Amino acid sequence: MLYSWIISYLFVLLIPITVGVYLYNSAYRVIKNTTEEVYEAALRQTALELDNRIIEGNAVLGQLLGDEDVQRLSSVKGDMTPDSQIWLITLMTRLQKLVVNHPNIDDIYVLLGESNSVAGTKGHMSGELFNKLYLRQDKGMYSFSDYLSDLKHSKDIDVVVGSDGRKKILLHKKTLDTGLGHDTAVIVVQMDADKLMEQISDEEDIRFAVFDKDGNAVASTKKRANPGDAKDNFELITYESEVTSWKYVYMISTKIYEGGAASIRLKTILGLLLCMIFGFIISVLLSKKNYNPINHLLEITDQKTADGSKQGNEFEILTDIVGKLYKNSQVLNNIQAFSLLSAKKEEVGNDGNKKLCLEIKEYIDANYTDPDLNISQAALHFDLSPSYLSGIFKKETGVSLLTYISKVRTDAAKKLLESEKTIAEVAEGSGFRDSAALIRIFKKNEGITPGQFREISGL
Repeated sequence: MLYSWIISYLFVLLIPITVGVYLYNSAYRVIKNTTEEVYEAALRQTALELDNRIIEGNAVLGQLLGDEDVQRLSSVKGDMTPDSQIWLITLMTRLQKLVVNHPNIDDIYVLLGESNSVAGTKGHMSGELFNKLYLRQDKGMYSFSDYLSDLKHSKDIDVVVGSDGRKKILLHKKTLDTGLGHDTAVIVVQMDADKLMEQISDEEDIRFAVFDKDGNAVASTKKRANPGDAKDNFELITYESEVTSWKYVYMISTKIYEGGAASIRLKTILGLLLCMIFGFIISVLLSKKNYNPINHLLEITDQKTADGSKQGNEFEILTDIVGKLYKNSQVLNNIQAFSLLSAKKEEVGNDGNKKLCLEIKEYIDANYTDPDLNISQAALHFDLSPSYLSGIFKKETGVSLLTYISKVRTDAAKKLLESEKTIAEVAEGSGFRDSAALIRIFKKNEGITPGQFREISGL
């Protein structure tokens, strides 16, 4: 029995342990959700900034599509004439001003297919020289004509690796076809993707990356993983651009969440350990305290086997003792004597209850005209609880105390109805709070209303 009590007390400890674990998990989820909401807002802001830079580049591109010098130069074949030289100088000057006025634009150039040359901020150069200065050659020679053809037939935004090894975002459009048989030119607005990433805050436990709609990486804030990154877990937060159809991604290390929840986790674990330690000690002490009376009974009866151990568990031993005592004649005599005393006591108690009921009736008969008279007021008068007073009255009289009060008032109302008093006066004189209460209770007790009672009585 001692061990059973200890185990039952220890089961109670599961309640605070369960509650503690639940509260910790709830706090962790709140911290995680709050952190994700903060970084979702930051990601949307970063995406908006990058989209605005793309929109800015497309606006410059739109200006140049209608440029007169671009249209003229796109139709020039072979060497430049003096007139075309003037158009070329004017165009390059305009391109240089656009780059100065738009810091996010890295370069602007126009690919002229008819003359196999390029006009840009760095001057006028042949297609071959442009190849060496602008295009990366690690995959073999890539001709200027092939590059121009690819741009004409590809989407309006591309990502390439420049000759300097940095990723470039190319916004490009071909000029309008004049219908004169000339090859169209291609205008390119170039942005340095790595430079754009450098302008974004790069926190230790957060990475930012941009992917095109085909899933290819456009740019990221970290090119290489750190040696310890493999041990970290990351949560992904994504946002899709409506301007470029690119997907912006935040990779957030779970260390951010765990850092916020570390103190809560430590306090929770310490609290649970203290709860288990002190709970175990208290469980053992309480179990021993409850077990002492049973152990004392076993010592008195000296119920032991030859080897000194108890016979069976304590409950079986005490059950056996009670059975033997019940068969003992002396014990039966004591029980009989005790029964006689109890009966006498109950008889004396019954006489007292009858006297109390008479006093209650006298009190009600004297105070029934008070509308506030009820069970609680009567119990207060006799210094007893309402439930106890009502129970004794019902037991002795067979009628509830509330029913008796209602009957006394109804009988008093009958007598008053024999006079010429109004219903309101009858209600006041018989202890009802108003005429409506009189009519309701009178009809409940007598089956008719006070007015019908007067008519039947011939009054």
